[in-house]
Amino acid sequence: MKIFHIISGLNNGGAEAVLFRLVTAPDESISHTVIVMQSGGYYWDPMIANDVNVVSLNMPNGRLSLSGLISLFKLVRTGRPDVVQTWMYHADLIGGLISRLAGAKVVCWGVRLSNPKRALTSRSTQVIVKLCALLSSAIPASIITCARSAVDSHASLGYRREKFHVIANGLDSQKYSHSSKARDIVRDEWHVARECMVFGHLGRWSPQKDHATLLASVELFCRSVTAEHWKLVIAGPGIDEDNAELMEMIAGHGLENRVLAIGPQMDVARFMSALDCFVLSSRDEGFPNVLAESMACELPCITTDVGDAGLVVDNTGWVVMPGDSRAISSAMCEAWNEMQTSQTRWRSRKDKCRNRIATNFDIASMVSNFKTKWFEVSGRPASKRTADSAEDIRPGL
Repeated sequence: MKIFHIISGLNNGGAEAVLFRLVTAPDESISHTVIVMQSGGYYWDPMIANDVNVVSLNMPNGRLSLSGLISLFKLVRTGRPDVVQTWMYHADLIGGLISRLAGAKVVCWGVRLSNPKRALTSRSTQVIVKLCALLSSAIPASIITCARSAVDSHASLGYRREKFHVIANGLDSQKYSHSSKARDIVRDEWHVARECMVFGHLGRWSPQKDHATLLASVELFCRSVTAEHWKLVIAGPGIDEDNAELMEMIAGHGLENRVLAIGPQMDVARFMSALDCFVLSSRDEGFPNVLAESMACELPCITTDVGDAGLVVDNTGWVVMPGDSRAISSAMCEAWNEMQTSQTRWRSRKDKCRNRIATNFDIASMVSNFKTKWFEVSGRPASKRTADSAEDIRPGL
């Protein structure tokens, strides 16, 4: 089966990470081609290194070009894919429309956000979402989303509910695992004591990630505990000392000696191994990959109740309302107290985190579910139907 994927870019984001895992998973029955509207990006070289066929339309950042649209039309027209899988709103609209005009019989859209209104998306993106809603009855054979919560929110915007199909993200729990050796090495690099409790956050500089609420929460936590041995380490694109707005925010909360901002991390598992507790403060997510990655590395998590974050964490950690700095601070205090007073309970919580991811969100299930859906919508027989629909979520989650 020949699958063409269309995506705006290959930057270091959640959708891009899932696409990378999907197209590099060994499967001789599937041929993947990734068509990127822009050029380059975080996952460009890794895809090439894994022998994935990657093609750039060389469109300017944030803009369409006639030459790029013509190239896309020709690629689909001559390539004759069995399924075109688009990723996120811009690719859903442009990639889906051009692919259908080029003769593609089957297009699957990919919705990654839980609620585009709450995600503080730009005005242009909001317009694209509305156009996608209007065209959802005509262009896609299926709309694949990573979050159950996305079904209702998008249906309320006019998307065709019956076309939604939920496939949870998956990861390789062998790749994402805790390393005691990495913990010690990384902490030495950070100049952080081995016995220090370290909270962590990994995410790009964006209003959606809500670093403002995170830092407000940490200030409240700082006032609530008298101990000195704790830190917050924040990382991700744009999260470093060159970000003047972030540095002013940290200083404004009086956290200069408490917060380390260390920028993008190439090795997520290595970063997670140095932490004790992960904090997600986002205003909106679909399926937060970073929570699954953290938990696979045995990190208890504090998360805002966005997208399917609560489904991922379940009873292994703490789930609070988005934008509530007091609730996040209170959860941090609970985590602090448990780690300091009962290593047995903390160890049990860490084990539950890893077991939940390994049992419910493994890479093999995700790949199998995508494959089954592609066979279904293309009309080709599949050996086994395992994918979950929006009305039939896997039991036990």
